[in-house]
Amino acid sequence: MTGFTEYRAWKRWDEGSFGRHDIVDGCYFAAELAKAGVDMASGSPLMVMTATAMKEREESQSIDRAAQMKAEQQRYYGRMAAYTGKVGAMTSFLTGLGRTSTQLYDYMKTNSAGSSED
Repeated sequence: MTGFTEYRAWKRWDEGSFGRHDIVDGCYFAAELAKAGVDMASGSPLMVMTATAMKEREESQSIDRAAQMKAEQQRYYGRMAAYTGKVGAMTSFLTGLGRTSTQLYDYMKTNSAGSSED
């Protein structure tokens, strides 16, 4: 049994990934089958399963990318809303400060003019 264990380690087969492959390995496998003379157009069950698995993986990755882009867009909108709120608050504060200054100036001007006439 040690011979098999060493072979499995040499092939880098572990239980979690055994029998699974990525797109690159799938393309390599398809090329090897074509080179061996397997008719790729006939749609052997293994090739259909491989093609289906590859399409599903591509669709899954596409959905993940779209979700990541949407999440980044929502974070951007959140940052812009926070910034807009801060600018609005500063604008309100400065407008109020300006009105108060104007009123204080008018008050001081009115009271100064009245006391100098006395």
